[in-house]
Amino acid sequence: MRLKIMEFNAQDFFLQLEYPMDPEDLVTLTEAQWQLLGRSDVYLKPLFKVKGIADLIFEVDPDIVALCEIGGYESLELFARVFLDDLYIPYLVAGNSNRGIESGFLVKRSLPWVSRIKSHKDWPLPFKYPHEIDPVTYHLAATAAPYYELGTPATRRLSRDIPALFLEGTAGDVKLVILLVHLKSGFDTAGVDIDGKVRRGAELDALIEIYHQYEAELGPHIPIILTGDFNGKAGRHETAKEFLNLYGKTTFEDILEIRELPIYDRISQMTFIRSQLIAQQLDFMFVAKSFHDRVEDAFVYRFRYEDDQTEIALPSSFRDRSQLPSDHYPLICEIDLTEE
Repeated sequence: MRLKIMEFNAQDFFLQLEYPMDPEDLVTLTEAQWQLLGRSDVYLKPLFKVKGIADLIFEVDPDIVALCEIGGYESLELFARVFLDDLYIPYLVAGNSNRGIESGFLVKRSLPWVSRIKSHKDWPLPFKYPHEIDPVTYHLAATAAPYYELGTPATRRLSRDIPALFLEGTAGDVKLVILLVHLKSGFDTAGVDIDGKVRRGAELDALIEIYHQYEAELGPHIPIILTGDFNGKAGRHETAKEFLNLYGKTTFEDILEIRELPIYDRISQMTFIRSQLIAQQLDFMFVAKSFHDRVEDAFVYRFRYEDDQTEIALPSSFRDRSQLPSDHYPLICEIDLTEE
């Protein structure tokens, strides 16, 4: 069976409403009315962006959607029920995010398998920050550290979560596992971990440990996919140091590398430093070597104009980017799950 999977960082996808809503309400709802439906402490994702994401899901028609930056189960459930005609089952367990941006899944109800989710938010992350190893060299960080809630190596956990989605037959036999990540970003308000690299590397190592645990449990014949927003250069080209263990301790390869896409076509996120566009691949989907030949298609979806469906060029400013559904582009993969 050919399975289509979409990974997408939906960017601040908060849909917490103060009042109940039904699909028919969307017909006449204006942007201003939509914002008035939100709770007093929540700025809802703009309606035109939510509709845009729903439209692209209808267009691509994925069997599974792996989503980052979702404002809790309530947001995902409402999106599936109201915007997606209840065609998908929402799965999300609250993780450790201090911003309330969670990772979750939408699974098409018509799939012939049973699906379930498992959280790993309590997975231990016993890493040390540079100032904890060498307080003399990193004395400024060591001085500032007590003013922040950094915890200790023994108490540290994932920044968010690494939820696992299981697809199973009716007898409980596992057909596929998807591990979804949203690794530590480059923001470092405490000044103890430049670009978030140390924590991000520790979270990547946790992902590898979780993968090896499931591989030992299920056997090497069950495909396990790693996907999500890796927040760094996790690909084969100019690989950042914190991702080297992905290649040293596993046989994983990015689906876009397997399909030999040009680097330009792998761009999945854009930001700006002053007026300079920083376009990079932050979203990945990795499969182990034994399943490389199962990847039948892989690409980064480009947003399109509604009237003529032509592709929208990469933005040249924050203003341009603000008109897109997200600051990330969706990653699409089709994989053959036919049992050999």
